[in-house]
Amino acid sequence: MSDLIDQLQATCAIADPRHAITLPAIAYCSAELYELEQTKVFRSGWQGVCRVEQIAEPGSYYSIDLLGRALVVTRDRDGELHVLSRICRHRRVEVVAGAGRASSLACPYHLWTYGLDGQLLGAPLMHEVPGFDKGEFRLPHVRHEVWHGFVFVNLDGTAEPLAPQLAKLEPYLENYDLDGYRSVDVSDWDCPWDWKIMVENFMECYHHIGPHRNTLEDEYPAAMSWIDKGDDLFSILHMSQDPKYGDQTPLLAGSSRLRPEQLREIIVFAIYPHFMVSLGAGFLTWMKVLPEGPGKMRLQLDIAMSGAALAEPDRENLQRRLVDATIAIYKEDVDVCAAAQRTANNDTGDGGAGDGGAGDGGAGDGGAGDGGAGDGVGRLALIEQSLWELYRYLGRQLGLVETGQSDPLCCDRPRRS
Repeated sequence: MSDLIDQLQATCAIADPRHAITLPAIAYCSAELYELEQTKVFRSGWQGVCRVEQIAEPGSYYSIDLLGRALVVTRDRDGELHVLSRICRHRRVEVVAGAGRASSLACPYHLWTYGLDGQLLGAPLMHEVPGFDKGEFRLPHVRHEVWHGFVFVNLDGTAEPLAPQLAKLEPYLENYDLDGYRSVDVSDWDCPWDWKIMVENFMECYHHIGPHRNTLEDEYPAAMSWIDKGDDLFSILHMSQDPKYGDQTPLLAGSSRLRPEQLREIIVFAIYPHFMVSLGAGFLTWMKVLPEGPGKMRLQLDIAMSGAALAEPDRENLQRRLVDATIAIYKEDVDVCAAAQRTANNDTGDGGAGDGGAGDGGAGDGGAGDGGAGDGVGRLALIEQSLWELYRYLGRQLGLVETGQSDPLCCDRPRRS
C-alpha cells in the first residue's frame, strides 16, 4: 500500500499543470485504493442521485443504490423532500423498490409501515412488546441538498454545504435557466472500467480526434476546446463550435438570456468526485456514476431538455434526435474506456513518475518513468488540464496534497476562436 501511495503522490503532488502526468495504472484497479476512496472521497463528498422532476408530486419516490446503501428519495404530502434508508428497521428487508407514487412505504415481510418522511406509522403486534416506541424506529435520514434541480446526498454527513462551494461556478450557468431543464430519457449502462476513467474521458476533448473523429470533432474540434478557471470542487471545459457552423440555428432552443457565444459552445463541468454535466443551449446530459468496486461502475445517462425546447411544437422529433445522438456519442467512448481499464488490469504497475518525481514541479528527468507507456504513466496535453485538476482533488482528499495550496492554472492562455 505504501508503494501505491508513493505512486499516487508522484502524480497528485505536481503543482504545475504544464508538467502533469497521469495516474499509475494501479490506481484504476487497486482494492486498497478503492477502500480509501469510499471513505475519503465518496462518502465524505456530495453525490448526485436524481432530478427533482423525478419526484415532482407529493407521494413520489425514487430508489437508488449508492455504495451499498439502499436509499429512497421521497416527497411527502406537504411537498417536503427526504432522502431515507429504504431498509426496514425490523428485519432488514427493503420497504420499496423502483420509482412511483405511494401514500406510505410498507415492508412486504411483516408490514411495518413508514410515512414518506421516514416515521414508523404501524408495526403489527408490536404493542405487545414491553417498552417498544415507534418513534425510535424511523427510517434513517441521509443529508441532502438540492442544487439547480439536482438532488445531492452526503453519506457521512460531514461535508461542507454544497452550494457555497459552487459559488464560482454560478456565473457560467446563470443565463441558462438551469432549473427549468427537465429529464426526458434515462438509460442504464454496466461499465467495466473505473470511475476515474469515466471522469477523465468526460472532461477532455483531446479524444475527439480519436473515437469522435467522424462526429464531434467536425463541429467541436479538440484544438478549439479550452479549460476555464475551476476551483477545488469543480472543473470547467468549453467545447467551442467550429466557425463554419456559425450561420446555423441550434437544434434546440434555449433561454433568451444566452449570449451569442453561449449558443455556439457546450459547457462541460465536473463536480467532484464524479458528478458530470454537458450543458448546451437547449439540452443537458448528466452522467450519474455509481462505483461498484475497483475497475467497475454503473452509469445512468440522463438526458434533459430546456424549458424552451420542451415548448417547441416539434418536441417529440427533437427529443428523439437528441437522445439518439447523445447515446451514439456515448457508445463511441465505450471501447476506449474499456480498453484503458483492460490495460490497467494487466499492468504490473512497475516503473514510476521518473527520476525527478514531483519534487521539482515537473515530470522529472525520466518523463513518464523508465517503464515507459507500459507502466500506465504518461504526460498530459495542456487541453487535458481538467485531469490534472481531478488528480489534485484526489490528492487533497487522500491527504497527499496540502489543503488550500494555491495551484497555478493554464486558464489565462488565449481563448481560441
